Amino acid sequence: MIPSIRRLTFRGDKAGAKPGYTGPHKRYTVKELRSIIEGFFKVVEVFTSGLFLYPLAYLLAALGMIALGKNYIKYLDPFIRAIMDREYFKNYGRFSYNLAIKAIKK
Repeated sequence: MIPSIRRLTFRGDKAGAKPGYTGPHKRYTVKELRSIIEGFFKVVEVFTSGLFLYPLAYLLAALGMIALGKNYIKYLDPFIRAIMDREYFKNYGRFSYNLAIKAIKK
């Protein structure tokens, strides 16, 4: 059900279009990302955050956009942002929903 809601809400100009990519979706571990950029960049810092509330907030946003249309911003957006901000700085290690890598060019 969630993928079909995502397709309805975040589709491009064409129905069923994938948002932002054309190939198969791939998830990477920190170790895999390090090995990909290792020859070109030096990893300075790894930041991970979020766990349960981020995916829940995105689902609520998708449902809100479908149900409320333009009124989504007025009624639901502040609530969604509050949920996401609350969990953003909690680190769940390898289980985290968000991953950021700070790297410098060698």
